[in-house]
Amino acid sequence: MTTNDEFDAALPAAARDLIVATRRFAAAHVAPLANRWERERHWPLEMLGRASTELRLSGIEVAGRHGGLALPFGARVRVAEELARADFGFAFAIVNHHNAAARISESGTPDAVERFLPALLTGQTIGCTAMSEPSAGSDFAAIATSAQRVGGGWRLSGTKRWIGNAVGAGLALTFAQTDPATRSKGIACFLVDAAQPGFERLPPEPLPGLHAAGIGAFALHDCFVPDAHVLYPPGEGFRLAMAGVNKARAHIAAMMTGVMDAALGRALAYGRTRHAFERTLLEHQGLRWSLADVATDIEALRLLTGRTARLIERGEDAQLAAAMAKKFAGERGSLAIAACIQAQGAHGLLEDGGLHRHAAAARAMCLADGTTEMMNERIGALLARPV
Repeated sequence: MTTNDEFDAALPAAARDLIVATRRFAAAHVAPLANRWERERHWPLEMLGRASTELRLSGIEVAGRHGGLALPFGARVRVAEELARADFGFAFAIVNHHNAAARISESGTPDAVERFLPALLTGQTIGCTAMSEPSAGSDFAAIATSAQRVGGGWRLSGTKRWIGNAVGAGLALTFAQTDPATRSKGIACFLVDAAQPGFERLPPEPLPGLHAAGIGAFALHDCFVPDAHVLYPPGEGFRLAMAGVNKARAHIAAMMTGVMDAALGRALAYGRTRHAFERTLLEHQGLRWSLADVATDIEALRLLTGRTARLIERGEDAQLAAAMAKKFAGERGSLAIAACIQAQGAHGLLEDGGLHRHAAAARAMCLADGTTEMMNERIGALLARPV
């Protein structure tokens, strides 16, 4: 029995069914196309739509009264792992789309829920959350996108960069500064319709291995947002953004688990059939030990992400657990993928195996949702607190 078996057993039956359906969907529809998406630098809008309609993945944590599945956070964690097993970039895209829908369901005004949520749930509109900027990433309080109060709403100006789904998202949950003198206290979040005047989509970021994530940028030029489409008001934007960070660190660590597990599966399959010196590769102790390290890291990471998910579901402080899961995923992921490539020799470098995508994902893990250095700072600061 793996850690996932134990974790899944504690989830509702509907969540377990969704995990199984997601695993099948990823194997049948995502895995066969992932290398082509990467080669053609394609953002798979049509597959995001299918995942939203056929599996309702855009509504995992969305309230039932709004048409969602109303499942616990642990279901999102496990869905993320199953999708990333096929392609990290696609998993990143669908989870970010889901998060936009979940935030609106939880905090949107009745007008915003009615106008935006149905299209997000069906995948007719894809959502993104825009926090990072050209000169503000980890230091979120330093964002320069401005929001000026005008009659009936706000006017936004600025540039957002490194945003998942930004290459084609129709709705951007955009964090902006309403009062630079107050830094974090002035940050608010606005629902920006990409079709409205003043929204300019910028060229995508050419990130090898992650094209399916649709990472891109956009600029706002005096873009008007009515009061009814303010998601988080000034004074609440920073706090609520940070409240979502622990979830983000947990699900991205779970995605790395899926990537590592997929790479290990390929290495084991190759090692059972490839012969060297009259024995299969797996009969050579050195290679077995290398892959044993990978398998152990996978189970350890599942324990870390599972613990984080349970803390979040219980409403307890998950900062330390989330930072540790993210740190471990970033540090061990690259080593695990490298070991799985090494175990297959030149065969491990072939495009068909997808390990080039997995290797890029492992490096991205060290940057997304807080760098490894930031995780060390967070862990150290929490350890230093008075008991």
